[in-house]
Amino acid sequence: MAGKRLNQSTYLEKQKTKKLAQFEALMTNQNLKERQAALIASWQRKPKDFVSIENHQRYHGLTYQTARTDLLKLVEMGLARMIMAGKKQLYERI
Repeated sequence: MAGKRLNQSTYLEKQKTKKLAQFEALMTNQNLKERQAALIASWQRKPKDFVSIENHQRYHGLTYQTARTDLLKLVEMGLARMIMAGKKQLYERI
């Protein structure tokens, strides 16, 4: 039983290290801001999630325009797409 826990712990540490490396690579290679890379990482965990400008704004404590620019930059880079839900703009992972 202790061997299984050790193996699981080792596996989880390796996964954590791998995710951190992917996150850092995103920030470096794509010239993303940390909050943009965090959103991409979140979409990797939950690929069907949508985010609105207001959600991004509140979560990161941004102005509306900065949150909008962050999301539009992801669209421009081909990492996200915008869809309309009524009058609301939602963004999702591609």
